[in-house]
Amino acid sequence: YFTAERTAVFLQDCERAGITAHQFADPDRALPYMRLLRERGSKIQFLGLHSQTEKLREIIAETRPIAMAHHGGVTDRLFAAGKASLVHAYVKKAHDCGVLAGVSAHNPDCIQRMADEGWEVDYFMCCFYFLTRKTAGKDVESPTLNIDYPFFKDDPKTMTQVVRQVPQPCLGFKIL
Repeated sequence: YFTAERTAVFLQDCERAGITAHQFADPDRALPYMRLLRERGSKIQFLGLHSQTEKLREIIAETRPIAMAHHGGVTDRLFAAGKASLVHAYVKKAHDCGVLAGVSAHNPDCIQRMADEGWEVDYFMCCFYFLTRKTAGKDVESPTLNIDYPFFKDDPKTMTQVVRQVPQPCLGFKIL
């Protein structure tokens, strides 16, 4: 349904309703509708969600976002594997490319660690549910709901405690 044309029309309707920003994840899919919007005079600002540091400069040049955030599932896996430095390198490269640098995560411990270590992150994207619990090596308790992922009733409380402690702006997602 969401062809480039329909997506452009949808986002134009959003803009008329007062929405000023849109997040994209797949640059190849987003670029056609982004071009249409810009040709039509849209002022919507774009934020990217991505994780391939080696392609970051090219993606930023093509899509011209105001910000790029490291993808949450990848963030959580890299932290669990002891490779948080790869996420940090992404943040630094986003800044080197002239955009705001964000990091998305499902695991509140990742957000807390970046804040505690003083990473130069401009914003966090915080999932209200720790959906990558298994890849983080956390013990799994009985879920309250299980719809492709286990949704634990106390996860939103845990993430919002972290959100209140970090100085950067936090965008909440998967709030349910």
